[in-house]
Amino acid sequence: MEFDEAYFYNERTILGRGADGVVYPGVRKCDNKLVAIKKMPNRKFPQFELPHEVKVMKQLDGLKHAVTFIDMFIKEDNFLIVMERDVHFKVRKSRKNV
Repeated sequence: MEFDEAYFYNERTILGRGADGVVYPGVRKCDNKLVAIKKMPNRKFPQFELPHEVKVMKQLDGLKHAVTFIDMFIKEDNFLIVMERDVHFKVRKSRKNV
């Protein structure tokens, strides 16, 4: 299944920002589950190499205090990493879009 068929996210709202990308709130369409979607430019990674973050998240899967990896997609110039979202996390609007 393609990313756009499975998930919706809003780039006007930001959950977090780091050196490798920006995290946006999203929704898994099949069950309306709230997710976090990290968008990372794939130019930072050699072709066909998973970002280190994905490898680590898969290794930590099931641990109590680790964020759960759900899925990953490669779209044109970006990796999109889908992970669980803490429903208590406060969403803030991006300054560039306010």
